[in-house]
Amino acid sequence: MIYAILILGLVLRLISINQSFWLDEATSALVARDMSFAQILNQFSPADFHPPFYYFVLKTWIDVFGANEVGARSLSIIVGLATIFVVYLIGKEIKNRKVGLLSAALLATSGLHIYYSQEARMYVLSTFLVALLVYLFLKLQKEGKNWQWILFSLTLVLNSLTDYLPNLIIPVFWFYALIVKKNASWWKKFILSHLVLVFAWAFWFPTFLTQLGAGLTVKVNAPPWWDVLGRTTLKQVFLIPVKFMIGRINFVNKEVYALVAGVFAAFFGFLIVKATKFFKSTKIIWLWILIPVAISALMGFRVSVFSYFRLIFVLPAFCLLIALGLENLKKKWFVTALFFVLAINLSTTSVYLFN
Repeated sequence: MIYAILILGLVLRLISINQSFWLDEATSALVARDMSFAQILNQFSPADFHPPFYYFVLKTWIDVFGANEVGARSLSIIVGLATIFVVYLIGKEIKNRKVGLLSAALLATSGLHIYYSQEARMYVLSTFLVALLVYLFLKLQKEGKNWQWILFSLTLVLNSLTDYLPNLIIPVFWFYALIVKKNASWWKKFILSHLVLVFAWAFWFPTFLTQLGAGLTVKVNAPPWWDVLGRTTLKQVFLIPVKFMIGRINFVNKEVYALVAGVFAAFFGFLIVKATKFFKSTKIIWLWILIPVAISALMGFRVSVFSYFRLIFVLPAFCLLIALGLENLKKKWFVTALFFVLAINLSTTSVYLFN
C-alpha cells in the first residue's frame, strides 16, 4: 500500500513540473550550474541567507540531470517522496502501520508539500532531514545502536547546513529527553552526537554572522519587504494552520476564503483533539509542532523569519496528528472522515496544479 501512495505522490508532483522558474529558483539553478563548490562557499553564501548544503547537492544533481526546470526540480520531487516514506515509518513507530499509511497519504496529497516538492529550493530537503531526525530519535529511544547514533549526528549537521529555522527541531529532542528522564548513559551519547554539529558551526559561524548582518539591513532599507519575509503578526499566526490545510491557493473574495478556512479548521481541529487520546505515546509529535512554531514566533518580533513556508518542516507532524485523530474515530465515522480529508487535499491541490 505504501508503494501505491508513493506512486500517487509522484504523479501529483510531476504535473506542471515544467512551468517557468521564479526568481529564487532561477538563482538556485544558476548558482549550482555556474559556480564551483568553492565559489558557492566563499562568494555566493556570504550574500545569501541560507547555508550552502542544498546548493552543493543541487550542483551535483544538475551535473547529471540538467539545470532546466525539470532537471533542477526533480531533486525536490525525489526528496519529497523520501519524506513521505519516512513519515510512514514514523507513523508505524509511534502507533501502527495504519497510522503510518494514513500519514503518508495525507502528506502525499498535501497541496503545500506538493508545491515545495516542485520548487528548486531547500525547503523540502529540510523537511526530509527533520523527519529523518525524528525517526532516528524515536529509534534511539528503543534501540540506540551505534550506527543510529552516527546517522543521527550526521543528519543533525546536514539539516543545520541546509536551512536555519529547521534547527529548532533540536530543542524538541532536548525537551523530550528531559521530560521522559533519560538515564546518564543515554545522555552521554546524546550530547556526544552533537559534537560534529558544534565543529561544523565553529567553521560556519563567521559566515552566518555576515549573512545575518546583511539580512537585518532589509528592515531599514525595505520595511515592506521585511514584513513580507516573515514578521510575526496575527495574520501570520493564522496563515500557518490555514496553509497547512489548503496549501498555497487563495481566493479573491476574502470572505469566502475566511469561510472555507473556518470550516476546514473546525474539521481538522476536531481530528487534532481526537489525537490527544494518544498524547502519552506521541509527545514527540506534539513537541515537533509546538516548540518550533512558538520559538520562531518569538524570533519573528526581531528577525523576519515567521512564515508558514519557513515552517514547512513541521507539516509532517501536522499530518501525523490528523492521522492519529482519524485512528481514534469509531469505525462507522472513519471512512467518511478519511474521504473528507482526502477530498480537501485533492481538491485544493487540483486548484493549484491546474491553475
